[in-house]
Amino acid sequence: ATLNALNQPDDANGLNLLGYSHRMAGKVDEGIAFYLKALEKDANHKGAYEHLGEAYLMKNDLTNAEATYG
Repeated sequence: ATLNALNQPDDANGLNLLGYSHRMAGKVDEGIAFYLKALEKDANHKGAYEHLGEAYLMKNDLTNAEATYG
């Protein structure tokens, strides 16, 4: 709720934080969606790439995890 109150859903940093909080709350698929949106805004966002790879690992999706880190 606090992150949504930032009122910056189109900011890559905010989207990355939303992805992180969803992932850590066990909502991995929702987290992935936010990471992907963050990367649409900033294709070089290192945090979003790192967290996205971790999310794929949580799902045992090694193919996408390796592609993300590669």
